[in-house]
Amino acid sequence: MRRVAIALAAVVLAGALWLLFTRIGGPELPHHASWASNRPMAGGPVAITVAVTAGSAGLPAGTELRVGFPHWVYGSAGVRRPSGAEQAAYGHWYIVQNLDQPVAAGGTVQVKLPTFRLPSASGAGFRPLVFVDWEPVPTIDGLLENGPTERMQVVAPSALRPGQPFALRSRILDGAGNVLGVESHEHAAVAEEGVEAFTLASNGPEGPLSATSHPVLVADDAPRVAWLDLHGHSGLSDGRGRADEYFARARDGALLDGAALSDHDWQLDGDDWEALLTATEGANTPGTFITLPAVEMNVNGHEVGYFLDFERLAQAAQGATGGVMTIWEETDRGLPGATPPDLLAAYGPADLLVATHTSLAKGMGTAFPLSRPLPAYQLFEIYSAHGSSECGDCPRGVGGGAPDDDEGVGSLWDALDAGHRFTLIAAGDSHDGRPGDTAWGAFPGGLTAVEIDDLTREGVATALRAGRAWATTGERTLLQTRWTETGVKVRFVSEAPAEALEVVGDRQVIARIEAPEPGVWLDVALPPTAWRYVRLILPDGARAWAGS
Repeated sequence: MRRVAIALAAVVLAGALWLLFTRIGGPELPHHASWASNRPMAGGPVAITVAVTAGSAGLPAGTELRVGFPHWVYGSAGVRRPSGAEQAAYGHWYIVQNLDQPVAAGGTVQVKLPTFRLPSASGAGFRPLVFVDWEPVPTIDGLLENGPTERMQVVAPSALRPGQPFALRSRILDGAGNVLGVESHEHAAVAEEGVEAFTLASNGPEGPLSATSHPVLVADDAPRVAWLDLHGHSGLSDGRGRADEYFARARDGALLDGAALSDHDWQLDGDDWEALLTATEGANTPGTFITLPAVEMNVNGHEVGYFLDFERLAQAAQGATGGVMTIWEETDRGLPGATPPDLLAAYGPADLLVATHTSLAKGMGTAFPLSRPLPAYQLFEIYSAHGSSECGDCPRGVGGGAPDDDEGVGSLWDALDAGHRFTLIAAGDSHDGRPGDTAWGAFPGGLTAVEIDDLTREGVATALRAGRAWATTGERTLLQTRWTETGVKVRFVSEAPAEALEVVGDRQVIARIEAPEPGVWLDVALPPTAWRYVRLILPDGARAWAGS
């Protein structure tokens, strides 16, 4: 609350300065706004009152005041439009109040919002959107507080070799999944091969906590596995928070090994590009945490490009010109977007990776065959917080309504039928400042795992190109594949017992093992097919996928 109090004090000071300038004949001052609420705890209910103070011109009778939130951006699938709110474009909602009486310069009018549930992502960067006749009125960021300690989570390496020293990391979480603290715990090496899980106990301020890690493969040929969130947004486009905060959260909160911040190119001007690239380069620490320079583009649909030559990207980005910053500016106010530079003209397959994004989503999808070939199209984002684009009727499918007849969309199956061959990845597509733990979408965000020789940008790119990677619906599931002339060898370890291991080829299941055994190589014979990939069926719609 201290930050909110400071913010409100700043608004009061601005009002005092307005009166001073008015009385001495100073320049015309704009409208401004402040807001107050009960304790704003992430994931909890809140009642917000916004005070709009008229500028030098006053507020005539009939003026429309509009207060609301782009709630899906701020990060909770459970936040719904309150009763009496007007639905606007792209999931936004507003409380609208028309003035019956004029408000003189310096006068204040209040708009009270019905009680609604706050987003689940804590931290700064939370504020109402306030408009006077659709002209934005500046407000000051507030702080969404964490809730009380509720649980602990233990993160272990996905795979170990017998006798290998390792550490466990524990996260203390509130009820909304915000990270309250992280600790590292050295653990004795495991002597024998097998599948192990590890339990930690801790005494927190609310009492004792304990948790058990996801199962870990212990094997002589255990790979080094890095966990990545390869798609997300900050306040530089239509997300929340600063770019450096995004990477800090991925590294120190979600305990990932790497991340990509992929803000929309049409929302980035030159200064935004500089902030994005500075944060990306500053957070890249080979061997500890890596970042991939990235941006979300609109080419055939929505694609995420990973530009591995950082210096060339920085030079190309200087061609960006200013435009709107958020989707509500485009959809609700009808403002034009930025003019992005032609990034693809400066890149080729050697230093560029491209992933399709939610190819089945209305308004974002990608039809196959592609209408515009791309210089490098090796990755397919099979899953994100939007859902799955595996096939039209697969579990956790991308929602948003049926597309129009002239709107191009396509599934993974359509792409494979068109002759593409992909490494399958998954991501959070976080817009709530929580990479690796995004909580804003229709489903939990996904993660990508890669088998690496070294944790560097080059090491991750090599693994992605070689197909030594797999996608999950957010769980740290191990899924290794080794394709042979007659079939595929698969080894997996999952937190929940797997219901089945399947190989999909040419739009049908061509092999299935019920209740497969974890931690051992399974040899699956396959008939000839034009294309194929592996999927692990887990409870409650969870999945892991690996392409050929």
